[in-house]
Amino acid sequence: MRLFFTFFIISLTITASYARSGGVGNGGDGIVCGDSVILLDSYEAQKLKLEIDLNADASNATIRSMVDVAINRLERFDEYTATLLRHYSYEIVDDLELFERHPDARGTHTFLGATEIAPIDDSFHVSTPEGCEKSPRQLVSQRVPRFKLDYRYEINQTLWDKMTKQDQAMTVLHEAWYRIMLENGAENSIATRYINALVASKQFESYSFADYFQEIKETELNFYFVKNTSETIKDPVIEINLDDNEFHTKEDAICADKVVFNPSIKETYTILNRDQDYLKNIEFPRTCFKNSRLTEVTLPDYIVNLKHTLRLPFHQMDLGHTTDEPIIYFHTNGKLHTFSGIHFENLVEMFYVCDEKKSFTQREGCASGPFINHDSKINNPKNIVFDEDEWPIAFKHVKN
Repeated sequence: MRLFFTFFIISLTITASYARSGGVGNGGDGIVCGDSVILLDSYEAQKLKLEIDLNADASNATIRSMVDVAINRLERFDEYTATLLRHYSYEIVDDLELFERHPDARGTHTFLGATEIAPIDDSFHVSTPEGCEKSPRQLVSQRVPRFKLDYRYEINQTLWDKMTKQDQAMTVLHEAWYRIMLENGAENSIATRYINALVASKQFESYSFADYFQEIKETELNFYFVKNTSETIKDPVIEINLDDNEFHTKEDAICADKVVFNPSIKETYTILNRDQDYLKNIEFPRTCFKNSRLTEVTLPDYIVNLKHTLRLPFHQMDLGHTTDEPIIYFHTNGKLHTFSGIHFENLVEMFYVCDEKKSFTQREGCASGPFINHDSKINNPKNIVFDEDEWPIAFKHVKN
């Protein structure tokens, strides 16, 4: 099972990375203009009329605080990628802060020193500013460590010290973004530089979720991950393949066809020796999501018409038949909200026995359950609505 807010382990596709440039790695480029150095991402942002703004003018601005500005902007649309970006960025920031306190210390992931880094031909840039050196200089090299004491990042300190603090923060973000893209099969840094500049810009604050989703579809990212917070679905994370799905927009949400995941649906009656695998890995005709949360899913007709049970921890609903396209709707927090196109045969409470008493919360001392509370059954319920804690409003008075 994937744990959304812990480090997500990804298989690294690194063969191409080592093949390029004799195995030197991949890296960020700086443009030397007299006594200053500009990150290539920042220069290309200027060409795109993007205004990089990481709150660098704040009196207490640090590389960490500026990195956080970009990550927080991203988080409203994409919690998974933002979590990964923060994890990778902080590996570098932790080392940089260590070097500030102890200049001769050894970093865990980063080497910062007066070193000339071999050129790495992965930028495919088009131009450099007039009056600056014609070719960018290699500012950072990134490669997957082979030995225990290897560094992932090597930074040319001579160039680094000539950058503004905001461009230093942009460099950290570039390396974190590039690591994510490399893990998704990137062979150059074009998309990395674009998405880094975009998310770090003021203009990104006016983007919609649909705008952002369209942008990442053009990068090397293979999946968009939706965090599941509803008990109606078993999977903690739903993977949306960015290459193998047809997408359309619905009220700024994105809808994908034929996404596979596991709902909390069981047979109404247990039948001996019946194969229930058809209730696993169900392909949903339409799955809509926004800002890392589900907004609606369309059930296959057969799930409803075969009279299955939708099971929550303290409630269950027996499905009857479809009256239209069967859709489950979710609150903005991803919790179950309501339904359309479904006739339910009944809605009933479930309870646990805790300290020899009925309980509608599961806690220590709950010896057994859940059991059906038959006295609570509502037959042929209409307009079943759940609150943002995923509790039917009809039973709200008994929640404890």
